[in-house]
Formats: sequence, C-alpha cells, structure tokens
Amino acid sequence: MDMSQAFRDGFIWSLLWAAVIALTLWKMPQQLVHDYPKEIQAVVVLPPVNKKIYKWIIVPALIILVGYLFFSVITTYGAAEVAFWVPMLHIFVMCIVWNSVDLLVMDWLIFCTIQPKFMILPGSEGHPAYKDYYFHFRGFLIGCVYSAIGGVVCGGIGFAVLKLFYW
Repeated sequence: MDMSQAFRDGFIWSLLWAAVIALTLWKMPQQLVHDYPKEIQAVVVLPPVNKKIYKWIIVPALIILVGYLFFSVITTYGAAEVAFWVPMLHIFVMCIVWNSVDLLVMDWLIFCTIQPKFMILPGSEGHPAYKDYYFHFRGFLIGCVYSAIGGVVCGGIGFAVLKLFYW
C-alpha cells in the first residue's frame, strides 16, 4: 500500500472537491442549501435550479471527481498486482483526507470563521447558525461512515478494473 500516494491523491481530490463546491455555491447555491444548518435553511428562499446550468456543471464535476478516484488507483497499482484490500484502503484514505479538509478548512475555517460573501445565502446574513462548529463536526462523523462505504464500493470496483484490464 502506497500510503503517501493515497494522501497526495487525497489532497488533490480535496482541491477538486473545493473547486466544485465553490463553483456550485457561485452558480447554484440551491444545490447546497441542504448542507447548511436547519436554522439557515428556514430563512433562505432561493429560486429553483436552472437545469441547463446543472447539467453543464454538476454532471461533469461528478465524472471528474469519481474518475479521479479510479485514476488514482489505476496509476498507483496498475503496474503490479496488489491485494484486494489495497485499492479499498487507498480510496478510504483519499475520502478521509477530503472529509478532514472539508471539516477543518472548508467548514470551520472558511464557513464558520472567515465567512466569505459567496458562502452566505441571501436572507441569512449575520445569522448565528453560521458559527455552529458542532453542526459541521456531526457532518464529519457522518462523512467518516460514507468514506468507509465509498472505500469498499469504489475500491472493489477499482480492484475489479485492475484485475480485468491491467494484471
């Protein structure tokens, strides 16, 4: 298992996720309202999502994000056969790195502390729920469970791709 490569790829994946989130907040904040505390959701009214923008931003972004997971596994382990659990652990590490960056940088530092205008939803300016650090910590714990599930599912698919096409 190349742990250092998994961490490097996790940080690259985190940058990709951060870019997607920033772009989504800029063009379609409606898509991320569910990630805000309930108190903020209650005071925000946003127009419906423009389906045309959605197709041209979210779909390619998801393809890039998921594609990078498999690209990472294939380029790291494609040359030599590894155990079944290695791609799973690799993707789990990438997911945990993103989950940690999301909590510490995106949520606690930027969302709760700095609060740039692009993250403040219209009608919720100055709302105290923007400082709810515990809300984001709960999300981090839930993300740890999703990271484990994602590691198993995507790692299993990655292993199958390696086994079928590379080894």
